[in-house]
Amino acid sequence: MEEPLDTRGVIIVGGGVAGVTAAFELRKGGFRGRITLLDAGTFPHDRPPLTKDFLWGHAGDDEVALYSPAAFEEQAIDLSTHSLVTSIDLRDLGVVCEDGSRFEGDFIVLATGGLARIPAESISLHENVHRIRTIDDARRLKRELTPGRRLLVIGGGLLGVELSYTARLVGVDVTIVEPQLWPLTPIVGDRLAHWLHDHAQEAHIAQHQAHVVSLAKSDDNFRAELSDETVVECDVIVAAIGFEPAVHLAVQAGLDVGVGIEVDACQRTSDERVFAIGDCAERHETDRVLRGGHWEAAKIDGERVARSILGESVSPDGAAWFWTDRGDLHLDVVGRMDDCDETVVRGEFGSTAFSVIGMNSGRVAAAACVNDPKTARQLRKIIDAEIECTPDELRDPATDLRRILKR
Repeated sequence: MEEPLDTRGVIIVGGGVAGVTAAFELRKGGFRGRITLLDAGTFPHDRPPLTKDFLWGHAGDDEVALYSPAAFEEQAIDLSTHSLVTSIDLRDLGVVCEDGSRFEGDFIVLATGGLARIPAESISLHENVHRIRTIDDARRLKRELTPGRRLLVIGGGLLGVELSYTARLVGVDVTIVEPQLWPLTPIVGDRLAHWLHDHAQEAHIAQHQAHVVSLAKSDDNFRAELSDETVVECDVIVAAIGFEPAVHLAVQAGLDVGVGIEVDACQRTSDERVFAIGDCAERHETDRVLRGGHWEAAKIDGERVARSILGESVSPDGAAWFWTDRGDLHLDVVGRMDDCDETVVRGEFGSTAFSVIGMNSGRVAAAACVNDPKTARQLRKIIDAEIECTPDELRDPATDLRRILKR
């Protein structure tokens, strides 16, 4: 006879938003068994503020903590920090940490996140190139960013641009090197991607459509040669070219691994007792493979795995959503513009607040909203409800989107 759920234990490896959400959602769902959360870092913290308020010095440890120590205690979640898991034992279903400690349970949830990619041309200077994946990474970079210094950011995606704006607020000179002219084009469309590029230029962030050919160190400075024949002298280098899913534990355990740890619609791996969530996982469904990379996706994974362990049905995905902050500019993005037949601008393009809306066959399929999170939330609901509407009513800011939602 199967052991009652209330007496069983869950081991969660990883204290990011996915792992912490899973732990708290289990308790919220009535799970009364043992929950052990193993975090390799100093405390479970949120990642988005690390490139913004924390790096700027406007937020401390308490402000970026996902939950207080008291909250873990109140929910009877056994949090063990500085616990680096080095192997999984599938025979007795347990994990072993670097210090030799062992934890056993009935389910294991891998929320190991991702490892920052290092540009090949900077391998020789590996210890001198900063990445931001943890609060300790952010602390090290923060000490380097002082007024008048020169920062080279390799990669012009969300992370690289966010920290570039923050560095400018601190008084640092910033140069971004990115091979693509407008990296967000597939997601927000040509026009808005171009406008975002110009917005960064107006913030005095130098941008080169190029890649780094070579990096060399001279005394305390660095010299970067770019493919456009530019030479950039800098004091600090940050690599922001994405991440690789942290799959090492899954590989060691013999679980199925593609780019990430392969899971089904309920986040189960090839061993039904082991789950994977967040940046380390790739979900295989009938006609698609889904990978995370954003805060919202990680949170939803945590919620989904809790329901799976509790034996509850798993809800279908809604429209994908993420946000980014660039100085005083807040951008919400729902879906992708490259999936759309036409686009509609709501409000005046380039003004303080406006939205670009993508449509397919009379329905909203994507949206990119500048400084207008309320509109983004409403459009997301319209997308999920598959409500028909016209470009004219979406174009007019006077149209109350709540009325469309009531159809």
